[in-house]
Amino acid sequence: MIRIGEVVGGYELVAKRKEGGMAALYVGRRVGLGGFTKEAAVKIVHERLTSTEAGIQMFLDEARVAARIDHPNVVHTYDVGQVGSTFYLVMEYVRGHSLAELLRSLVSRGTQLPVELAVWIVAQILAGLEAAHHATDIDGVPLEVVHRDVSPANVLIADSGHIKLIDFGIAQAAGRPGHHVEGTIRGKIRYMSPEQALGQAVDRRTDVYSAAVLLWELLTLRRFRNAASEDALLRQAISGHYTPPSRHRPGVPQALEGTLKRTLSIDPSKRPFTAESFRRALLAAVPEAASQSPNKLARILSEAMEQEGAKLHRFKEFATQSGEVEHDSAPTLTESNQQAVHAQRGRPTDWPRAGTPDPNCSGLSRLGGGVLAQAPTCSERAEVSRMPMVHAEHVRRTVKWLGLLFVCLGLTTSATAASIFWLRMPHSGKTQTRTELGVEHPVVRHVDSSKNFTLLEGTDTQR
Repeated sequence: MIRIGEVVGGYELVAKRKEGGMAALYVGRRVGLGGFTKEAAVKIVHERLTSTEAGIQMFLDEARVAARIDHPNVVHTYDVGQVGSTFYLVMEYVRGHSLAELLRSLVSRGTQLPVELAVWIVAQILAGLEAAHHATDIDGVPLEVVHRDVSPANVLIADSGHIKLIDFGIAQAAGRPGHHVEGTIRGKIRYMSPEQALGQAVDRRTDVYSAAVLLWELLTLRRFRNAASEDALLRQAISGHYTPPSRHRPGVPQALEGTLKRTLSIDPSKRPFTAESFRRALLAAVPEAASQSPNKLARILSEAMEQEGAKLHRFKEFATQSGEVEHDSAPTLTESNQQAVHAQRGRPTDWPRAGTPDPNCSGLSRLGGGVLAQAPTCSERAEVSRMPMVHAEHVRRTVKWLGLLFVCLGLTTSATAASIFWLRMPHSGKTQTRTELGVEHPVVRHVDSSKNFTLLEGTDTQR
């Protein structure tokens, strides 16, 4: 079992950022002469997945494909290796956020991206896809790569505003025949093409389709497909239903709508055949997109994430002041062991406690949305280390008061029902009548359907 502090592929693992069903992702750091420091993302595959020859081959195929793609809009793969029975990948380390995180922030704030900037983002993704589609092996033979999982979670936005495509784990490529079985589905249903949803053979046009779905969502801040179950999502994907983005966002240029409609066609032959042709069509439809820059996106990203961080800070401050939470200042056993390891090496701990100096605080990052995320500042780390935890006593106290409240409500309801019943009962066994001009008239009850109570006919009394 891999632990923090171990060295894998020449990189000391300094932080564990995510663990999924297939692998765990760590931040690794290599320190050399004269203060040389290099950081990388280290992906360690779960041993249960590499316990068979087929599992090992699948992992090595992913490494082989990713290593052959060299483009600024694709995260680089530096190395692949094995330590005992553990297989790992060493990849480019990116400080930033995923496109999924940016979308969530925009939706929560009700802020839309400028059309030209949304087009620019997708144009960068398409540039990375074009490089992947034209990747070759070491002998120059085309690999015919199809990503098959182009989605917001697999697009990184660096703090500098640059776009990076990640995760070729389920990519289809020549020499990787076992990775596609007719009738099987791989990828995220919300973004896959109709032919991919049907389990049919796919080519680069399925990635082009997924990129168009990303642009549709960036423009509208809505789900392109939305259903309560996977079966319903699959039916939507297979149907190829298309709604013009202008229905949700008036002002989308007609030329852009036309390009999107063609690219989101259920018939692959009607779509642009390459990512590059789709990119050029987008820039022709929205010429202003060509003049956008990473700096503009970096400012929007910074503002969006800063406001999200402020919301979290306000919530923690309110929770602390309300007395419902208290700080947990005692380090766990794992933290104590980690501090001891770093103390022996003469280096600061990974996440220092509040008030602890951390000269290397800019060297680590968090993980969000399945990707390496924005590196916290020293003050942010102190705030994270003071994250409040709900105390069991406060929980019990809250449950007790809620129980008393429900008992009181129950008693009140019972008393009200009893009073109504008593008022409606005929008293002393007499027939309920009303005397008018010396003549007794029986009281007839009926229900007024426009109201929710009973009227006494012949009187203005309401019960």
